[in-house]
Amino acid sequence: SKGEKVFNDILTTSNKIQLLPDGVDNNGKPKSSYFLEDVKADHRVSDFAKRFYEKIFGKDINKSEFETAVNDLKAEKGTLGHSDIENAFEVYVDPITGLLRETPLDDEGYISQLNPRDNSMYEVLKDNLQERLNSFSEGTRFLSEVKIFDKKRKTAGTVDFLAITPDGKVNILDWKFMDLNTDRYEDVPWYKVKAWDIQMKKYKDII
Repeated sequence: SKGEKVFNDILTTSNKIQLLPDGVDNNGKPKSSYFLEDVKADHRVSDFAKRFYEKIFGKDINKSEFETAVNDLKAEKGTLGHSDIENAFEVYVDPITGLLRETPLDDEGYISQLNPRDNSMYEVLKDNLQERLNSFSEGTRFLSEVKIFDKKRKTAGTVDFLAITPDGKVNILDWKFMDLNTDRYEDVPWYKVKAWDIQMKKYKDII
């Protein structure tokens, strides 16, 4: 099917992309870059969201809030919650075909990375993931932690979740874990929503 071809093409490219040590950043901290064959990505998708924060800094948010926003942007990819979702994904999805397993794997012995003493949050994440997986049509193929690369623009990144329907349509999801200051906000701050929109558009453009 067209969906299977799209799945195989994306997976093949992802497996060729490497994330390798690449010197230090402006703060002297070790950094890594994406490489596809002999081409190095000069930009990460998350860089565009950070630039958006830098653009509005001093206008709509104060310095401490700006720093928090940038730090959250970094943490949202490295959170332990992603590890829990990755495990749940393996429970439900065959990594070779990308199709849902006929029988989910037994994860009774799994210890949550979010809270090693209590698996309740993991179970919530797993149930949410299962609901999302089942919302797609039969024959949809799924990928997790997919590396993508735009050679022309030398931009790369890692997508948390892709769902590829039998007709070849690609659906993109990006997991976000964040603290919300409910004393100040009733909903996610507008600038975070805008930054996420920027990231999703870049992912779409690359794919």
